[in-house]
Amino acid sequence: MKIDVLTLFPAMFAGPLDESIVKRARKAGLLDLQIHNLRDCAHDRHKTWMTVRLAAGPGMLLKPEPIFEAVEKLAAITRG
Repeated sequence: MKIDVLTLFPAMFAGPLDESIVKRARKAGLLDLQIHNLRDCAHDRHKTWMTVRLAAGPGMLLKPEPIFEAVEKLAAITRG
């Protein structure tokens, strides 16, 4: 099984995914789990990955461009 995780915080996954049954599955080659940093797909000087909401109210939103680029890169790798 192959799983790709897109995240802004890849270090958070290192501990839990390197233990227990997940660790054994990865070691046995049954699970191919890859963690990808979403910031790698942000190309501006500050690696911006969020934007201000246009509607009223507090909060921030993920920019769509880095997400789409990351998914397209993973799809190209999968297709070969």
